[in-house]
Amino acid sequence: MKKWIVPCMIFTLLACAAARAEKAPALWLNEPAPGFTLESADGKKISLNQFKGKNPVIIAFWHPQMDVSIQQLKELDKVLKDKAFKDVKALAVTFGKEVKDRDAARDAFKKAGLDFPLLLEKRTDASSTPVEYLVSYLPAFFIIDKKGNLAAPPVSLITEKINGKSFSAFLKDALAGKKVNACDFAPEPRTDEPYKKLFAMIGKPAPDFSATDTSGVKQSLAYYKGKRNVLLIFFYPGCGHCRRELPQLHNYNEKWAAKQGVQLLAVNIDGSDAAQTEAVKFFKLFEMKFPLINQGKNAINEKYGVNSVPTLFLIDKKGIVRNVFIGEFAMPGDVLRCLAGKMK
Repeated sequence: MKKWIVPCMIFTLLACAAARAEKAPALWLNEPAPGFTLESADGKKISLNQFKGKNPVIIAFWHPQMDVSIQQLKELDKVLKDKAFKDVKALAVTFGKEVKDRDAARDAFKKAGLDFPLLLEKRTDASSTPVEYLVSYLPAFFIIDKKGNLAAPPVSLITEKINGKSFSAFLKDALAGKKVNACDFAPEPRTDEPYKKLFAMIGKPAPDFSATDTSGVKQSLAYYKGKRNVLLIFFYPGCGHCRRELPQLHNYNEKWAAKQGVQLLAVNIDGSDAAQTEAVKFFKLFEMKFPLINQGKNAINEKYGVNSVPTLFLIDKKGIVRNVFIGEFAMPGDVLRCLAGKMK
């Protein structure tokens, strides 16, 4: 699925949110969605909580200067005209700190003939930002069920299917109170070069390695064999996608890893002292507690054929690669929780 990435903006927001909250943003399927209260274009205060127990809600994060945002909002409008969705409310959230932002949003909405509430997010208002919804691309549509729980991963295109399922089908499931199966949203293996070589490792023994983490502890894959499953994370501290995804993996580590017998190991693919210093700072910022490995001259990433980050390998207790994840993907904590739950 094609995505319109806005890494610089979201990276900045994530850094600010981290400094403010001193913890990683958390978002879990089938659990309460982050609440917010924002001002609409006509000056009304609208809170997500006001719909709880009454209406399912679709939250649409969009940008007035992106044609695809307007196109997909129009598609959403078409979907909501179905009588089956008469009780569903839609909230369109965009930037509103500057007058020019507010004017652009109003003009785009009017030109498109859209009539659901237009909410203007202000960066000085900490009650809600896209960061709390872990938005890494625009547009992004979230379905919140009547109970206020997140009922689907973010969808970028209303017109496209995810694993054969349409947006309308997700919405119907939410109305029926069905829970989301996160395993259905695990990224599919890629067949393009050079990535298909990494996916070809699935079902085969993972290469062993030996290196020291920042606590001075020697880490090796062989040590965990027969004891724990391993999530091996390749990243680089200057990678915006990594800086969004790792805090979510931290949430998984805090909430589920021990229960599921999964050990997280992060490998900084840049062996330089400067890069390792930045990696340590980043880990401290989010209080990430799983081992941080500086591969130095060990070139662990070369053993795994990794040349882009973030790249993750889920390895079972027998040392066999069970899943490979290349690049940032939606709801990684949920996907890992589901997949690891099936591993013995």
